[in-house]
Amino acid sequence: METGEVVMAAAELRMASYYFVFKKTGVLEIDRILSEVASAGEDFHHTRSWGDPLDYCDGKSHVNLIQDAANNAAMAMLEKQDLLEALKTCRDMLTGVPSEGAEFARRKVDAAIAKATGNG
Repeated sequence: METGEVVMAAAELRMASYYFVFKKTGVLEIDRILSEVASAGEDFHHTRSWGDPLDYCDGKSHVNLIQDAANNAAMAMLEKQDLLEALKTCRDMLTGVPSEGAEFARRKVDAAIAKATGNG
């Protein structure tokens, strides 16, 4: 990942802040954004300080870390959209091909598309 070099594993995510707690969504990229907001809220009581450089993060601020997490989430979503478009192209290429193998492959692709779009 190019934009956000600081990448936390799901177990390392801080979801509690000083005044609030986020619940994990189950989508790692979104949970990383929430974790960065919670970390900022834990470190500083006022958002005006979120742009201050952090000693422990090579001078990046919480604003930078939140933006990095959002950029990484956007890249992951775009990659998934590209994969979905590729699957749809494969399905279209397999449609009408008169063979048992092609029909099996088309069904597998359809199932992958349904899963990716939340319809499966």
